[in-house]
Amino acid sequence: IKDADGNTLGSATVAADGSFTATLSPAQTNGQSLSVTSTDTAGNASTPATVVAKDTTAPAAPTDVVVSNDGVTVTGKAEAGSTVAIKDANGTTLGSATVGADGSF
Repeated sequence: IKDADGNTLGSATVAADGSFTATLSPAQTNGQSLSVTSTDTAGNASTPATVVAKDTTAPAAPTDVVVSNDGVTVTGKAEAGSTVAIKDANGTTLGSATVGADGSF
């Protein structure tokens, strides 16, 4: 099992029923793409299967957050693709935005 850079993260021996369990090091918890191959005893490797690890890592807090002079808009930076919610002191959502590919909202 390899990461997108080709680094080996884990391996396992396949059981007689075709199942396997491999421990990855380091753990992949942020939507990383992984490739998995099977190699027989003669050294013949399969075509890689691709799997994407679940994203269970919370994004970092937004940064560079600024309220416009007229108080109408909020801008800043956060994890690309994440959703930013602007809430008042009571927790009521005042607005939200999807963060752009460049990390800005």
